[in-house]
Amino acid sequence: MFKSTPKHIPVAFYLLFLAGIVVFFCFYLNSKYIVFEKPINTIQVELDEHTIETGIPIMYANKNYGTKINYQTVYRFKKINDSVVEINNLSKDNISRFRIYFEIPGENFTLKKVIISNKNKQYIAHLNHINSFDNIKIRSSNTFDVSTNNGYLEYPYAIINKLPYLNIALGILFLISVLFYTLRKTNILIPLFEANKKDYVFVFFLVSIFLVEPIYNIALIVAFVFYIKDFNWELFKKNKINFLFIALFFVYFLNTIFVKENEIREFSSVERLLPFVFIPILMASIKLNNAMYYLMLSGLFIGFFLFSTSLMDFILLEKNEYFSFQEFSKYYHPVYLSYLIFISICFFQQYYHKKETYIFQLILFMFLIFLGSKLVIVISILLYLLLLIKFKKTSILYIGLIFPFLISIFLFKPLQQRFDEVLNLNDLSVLKVNKLENSNDSRVNGLTLRLILWRESVATLSGWKEFTFGNGVSKSKLKDLKNRLENFGLKHHSDYNSHNQYVDTFWRTGFIGLIALILIFITAFRMGLKQKNRILLIVTLFLFFSMLTESVFGRVRGVYFITTILLILTNSNFNYKMGKSITSFQNKDSDK
Repeated sequence: MFKSTPKHIPVAFYLLFLAGIVVFFCFYLNSKYIVFEKPINTIQVELDEHTIETGIPIMYANKNYGTKINYQTVYRFKKINDSVVEINNLSKDNISRFRIYFEIPGENFTLKKVIISNKNKQYIAHLNHINSFDNIKIRSSNTFDVSTNNGYLEYPYAIINKLPYLNIALGILFLISVLFYTLRKTNILIPLFEANKKDYVFVFFLVSIFLVEPIYNIALIVAFVFYIKDFNWELFKKNKINFLFIALFFVYFLNTIFVKENEIREFSSVERLLPFVFIPILMASIKLNNAMYYLMLSGLFIGFFLFSTSLMDFILLEKNEYFSFQEFSKYYHPVYLSYLIFISICFFQQYYHKKETYIFQLILFMFLIFLGSKLVIVISILLYLLLLIKFKKTSILYIGLIFPFLISIFLFKPLQQRFDEVLNLNDLSVLKVNKLENSNDSRVNGLTLRLILWRESVATLSGWKEFTFGNGVSKSKLKDLKNRLENFGLKHHSDYNSHNQYVDTFWRTGFIGLIALILIFITAFRMGLKQKNRILLIVTLFLFFSMLTESVFGRVRGVYFITTILLILTNSNFNYKMGKSITSFQNKDSDK
């Protein structure tokens, strides 16, 4: 239960928060943008003789200050000497970003520097300033390996012609005003200040799931060490899902050891799934009534933070695409973040009983639109309406929330384009061809690509043993899948996973692992029915259907998030009086 509500949040918090916002925006603008008074005209790359002999790189770029790489225009470097290549006459294209592609794999490539320039200015970037990706392995300050065809390095800055200080200042002032008014008006942060000091360790773990990569591992270790002394075996036994998550981990672990006896063991995937073991133990060591509140709060603040950065991008480049999908999510996988946003919406609907709940949900739905995950948006609308069945007099009011959401889908052009891509049934004809003539075939979209990935993943299985026990993380089978995708013509997608957790689990662990995964959701759903826990039912359905289009466990963050959410909602030490606690807080606040 929350303690008595203070009259206000400490002034020191607001001052510290204000300073943090200003510092962040200064850092963001400085780390992302570089200002040229006129469009750049020349890009010069200094390599070495070995790299150039292997193959002169090519370049793709964002033209006319757009948000997406234009793959229709290929920029070819001209050799200046044995170590320098160059592209000229670029000013007409208004390039804001670019990628340097190395078409042929190789080792010990050298990139000493990239020079971009026009008549008035020149800027130099070295390899350690360039963004690298999974198919690029940096060896030293100027050498790297390219592990696959078309590996690329990306210039880290967006190139702009001016920095409109007044518009930026007004934008920041607007954001600060809205944020401070909301915090003062709703007192939504007060439960955070009233939490037990011991709870902050677990709150840090919850919030860390959507921070940068090393932090959530550190947070789990700290929380585990801090709470393990309170481990409750009886509580652990009570929740069958604890055993199912651990069983799923051991299916992967044993599969990795025994399925391919003559190959080098690859344990990186198993290490990624270790939270399946540690988080259930952690959850049986903690009693915290308001865990979902802290997750909801993180969803709200992450969404506002991303909206703020996109507003700055819009002010500088005047492109509404910066409010869409990866341009909006930036540091996060947009689909995973969509999961958090929808669950935050459900939390507000179920447990936040103040008049501002309508506004908060509308804001979160707006973030969901910007994140642009098509399946998540459709599932969210259907399940949100299902959640409202509980209400009678207020149903009309809350159902009204959906209509501006639906209207915004039709008015927001970037989201329209994403839906148009998958609604063109003629694109399904790509499934009938044996090989693509063009790797950039326009029929390959979000839907058809996934269908091809599912088909080719399953096609690598052969014989009853592989269908029963899967392929593990066998390097030969990973190579088989990559070869199948390349032979089909998906050269730019050959390193993709299956983008379906059920297909991925079946492919790696066979029917044994697939059954264990599905049992987790069946058990959670049955618990929701038995306890009449509406939010557990809705979230279970949501996560079950969301896994149809994403290999969620392919990323550590996905493992953390799914495991944590389901265990919070199914463990009685978290669910007990959760709604009552927050309702109690709100009633006290409204009585003042």
